[in-house]
Amino acid sequence: MAAEREPFFIALARGALTRIGAQLSPSQMYWVERAMSQLETGRWFRAHGFRFTPIYANRHELYAALARDIADEWALYLEFGVFQGASLRAWSQLLRNPRSELHGFDSFAGLPEGWNAYNPQGKFDTRGAVPQFDDPRVVLHVGWFHETLPNFTLPEHDRLIIHIDADLYSSAKYALDSLKDAIRPGTILLFDEFYDHMNELRAFSEFLASGDMTFRFLGGATSLSQCAFERIA
Repeated sequence: MAAEREPFFIALARGALTRIGAQLSPSQMYWVERAMSQLETGRWFRAHGFRFTPIYANRHELYAALARDIADEWALYLEFGVFQGASLRAWSQLLRNPRSELHGFDSFAGLPEGWNAYNPQGKFDTRGAVPQFDDPRVVLHVGWFHETLPNFTLPEHDRLIIHIDADLYSSAKYALDSLKDAIRPGTILLFDEFYDHMNELRAFSEFLASGDMTFRFLGGATSLSQCAFERIA
């Protein structure tokens, strides 16, 4: 049987899009790619049986909702991508148990590779400035993930929360793969740029495909930039 021919109007549209693409600046192309990522994120949710609910107005409302039922548990919070410490500081206030520990992993030297048109290699470099915290439960691990994570022994805990704010596929994948054995039922995975189907979403999708874990969607914020999942089986 002969291969089905591409409809003429689709071929025509592709040609028009190619000509449009030739005129776009890097910043304009960034927004086109982001729109495509949002579409792919929606497709991914449907394919995996997740519903788009609940959705919060911003990341801080999402954090508060996630912490509502676990604030007094003996928690271990691991954050990958600290930058200036805003989210790590927020979680140190939300997790009230004095035995809880919060560990932040970051090189503070910026992205190890380019992410997109607005975020080239080196973006988020703090130029040696490391955030300070009043909470003694907060510990920073300064260096690339592959340098600090292999030497890290997980402290005892009842609840594990992993916050992936690494932006890049390679960094998110490394953190998830390294912690795979620790991600047990009850573990919460929080992503900060989940909408990007070539990076954090891709890393999580591959992580799901590599094992037999089952997750439920706990909530999202700001057009699914931030998304949280809990392992249930």
